[in-house]
Amino acid sequence: MNERRVLFIVEGSRGEPRLLRKMHSTLFGTQVDNIFWHGTVIHDLIARVFIDGILDDDLDIVSVLRESITDVNRRKVLEQEFSDIYLVFDMDPHDPRYDKDLLDKAMRFFSDSTVNGKLYLNYPMLESYRHLRRHDDEDYLERTVTIDEIYRYKTIVELESHPDFKQLNGYTPETFDEIIRMNLRKANSILNGDRSVPDVNEFLSWSGSEILDLQTDSMVRENRIHVLNTSMFYPVEFAPSRFIDGE
Repeated sequence: MNERRVLFIVEGSRGEPRLLRKMHSTLFGTQVDNIFWHGTVIHDLIARVFIDGILDDDLDIVSVLRESITDVNRRKVLEQEFSDIYLVFDMDPHDPRYDKDLLDKAMRFFSDSTVNGKLYLNYPMLESYRHLRRHDDEDYLERTVTIDEIYRYKTIVELESHPDFKQLNGYTPETFDEIIRMNLRKANSILNGDRSVPDVNEFLSWSGSEILDLQTDSMVRENRIHVLNTSMFYPVEFAPSRFIDGE
């Protein structure tokens, strides 16, 4: 990690920073220093990158954000040089600004942390990482949420999640390992119909835009999306051998 300087651009000022800091300190014993919270949904952000649906080649995500920030402390985060940029946002398909084509463009553009940045979309939102009703919850692999339910999804998670997953402060390495592997299995099931943990090569071949396409297809055909937390894949990219097999 000493050779990498990572910037996280996240949706909210509390949920995402708390999760990233706890995850990093628990799994790797290191601190996350550079987190910039955007304060609004992904659709607002990408509309500023893709002007009238067209990418402005002269813009990068950090300069776009820097233009609108007057707060000295928040701006200071954006005035550094970074080797990797990760974006953590909710899909928010119920937002009036939702534009499937524009979101797909953003997913394809933000596909590499070392180039333009890498976008992790959470389905339907960040709280999906807690949506396990018990340990070894095999039903999670089939868990979906209707578009109408997204408005009260946080309440649904609070009511349904097992006590061990409700309080982030109590998470242990084993808690994160279980959540990460369950989401790896869920994504593998969505992409390949395989409910097992993928090997490294399979994981590295995954495309965020392909997951988005399948989720969008499910939304159009069935008015529902699969519960999935892709921000759980960041630790796997950071240290793949800790979570999955293969080279």
